[in-house]
Amino acid sequence: MAQGLKLLEQGKREDLPEAARMFREAVELRRAAPPTGDLWQRYNLAGSFMSLGDVLTRQGTPEELAEGGRAYDASLAILRELPRDGDPLFVRRLLIGHLNSGLNRLFQGPDRLDGSAADFASALVLADSAPVKAWPDRALLAAAAAANLASAELRRGAWDAAIAAAIRAAAEAAPEATVQVGSADAAIRSRHTLLSALVSRWQKSGAPRPDPETLSASTDAAEEGLQLAKEWEAKGVTWFRPLATDLFRTGAQLYAHFQPQFLAEFLGEYAAADPEMANDLIQAAIKKRLPS
Repeated sequence: MAQGLKLLEQGKREDLPEAARMFREAVELRRAAPPTGDLWQRYNLAGSFMSLGDVLTRQGTPEELAEGGRAYDASLAILRELPRDGDPLFVRRLLIGHLNSGLNRLFQGPDRLDGSAADFASALVLADSAPVKAWPDRALLAAAAAANLASAELRRGAWDAAIAAAIRAAAEAAPEATVQVGSADAAIRSRHTLLSALVSRWQKSGAPRPDPETLSASTDAAEEGLQLAKEWEAKGVTWFRPLATDLFRTGAQLYAHFQPQFLAEFLGEYAAADPEMANDLIQAAIKKRLPS
């Protein structure tokens, strides 16, 4: 196990097959051990299954994702049988197992979205449970679960559920979003999902323009996500650029079409997210103001 985890932590793709071999061997050795009734024996077997699921999910072929999903299922089945009022690590591993399983199902495609959403919802319930409330990273885990749940619900076309989960994720991430990059990731992703769900729900309604509440919530989501991405960019963290570009494009389109009086201010603050589009909008505004 230790050697496999070391390979996994190194993050080299060429090491993943060897790590998978080691985790399969660990699973077989632990399954072959005579049962002692010790809860930690079962906990460690669940950990071996989970590590196998992790490495197979990272490899990412359809076959490996499917095998990884089965490994997560085996791990979760063991962890569910451990007492919730036992060691807090039992609940922690169960929560993380649901998070990882949910991502695995998400990566497997549309046919697994229901299971993915169920996993993330289970992780969120565990994040609200009594054994977890004292954990220093409880809010981070809750934010990750809610942000992933929002993404799964968006892909399912469940706009209201996606909006509710995204709002929950943003609230959980807020206290640490400017100082902890994991919280920032959940905060920015949740705003991106919230904006997508709000716009999709409006467009599906057939209304010619979003209602004032939807428009306000949409532009707020765009600006809040962009502001966080801008702050982290100033710290040298560039991971959020693709999300920032999407937030900017959608926000700019909403302002240009429905609140043009605020467009210049928006462009002035966030044009760096997509300079080409910002310039096009500026030129269009100039032409519109010129006499014909």
